[in-house]
Amino acid sequence: GGLVALTSIDPMDFIILKLNPDISIKLILPDVKIKNKTIIARSVVPEEIKMRDHVKNAMNILGLINSFEFGNIGKLKKHMVDQIVELKRSSIYPFLDEIRNISQKYEDVSIALSGAGPSIIVFHNIGHEPSDFINEALDIFNLQGIKCQIVKSEVGGGSRVIED
Repeated sequence: GGLVALTSIDPMDFIILKLNPDISIKLILPDVKIKNKTIIARSVVPEEIKMRDHVKNAMNILGLINSFEFGNIGKLKKHMVDQIVELKRSSIYPFLDEIRNISQKYEDVSIALSGAGPSIIVFHNIGHEPSDFINEALDIFNLQGIKCQIVKSEVGGGSRVIED
């Protein structure tokens, strides 16, 4: 349950971050098929980055952790800025910059590319449905001839290994 952050690959290790129960999650699932999507998404990420971009991302990660724990969507929006990966992946998904620009109009909405994309994760406070934002985002996809599905997601209570 919560948000899981991988802290080591070898050996594998992770931490579970608290997600404030006032935060709700929607997913915009565009019907976009890209052959070898993950390979392409990884190929646009630079192997070397500037120190200032690394520092900005590190600061934003700390802000994200705090925002998720305390449910502050305004701060989450401020820190949901990836100077490295998402910036480069926007070249694969031309709609991303437009959707991000629309999200800036809404104080109670924070978005990010979900994984390698093309899905977009939308964070908002419970009780403040992002209907206007979602409708504007769907208009952008419709203009590009892309069908979408909107899914409400919830943070689960965790998982466990089930013995056979």
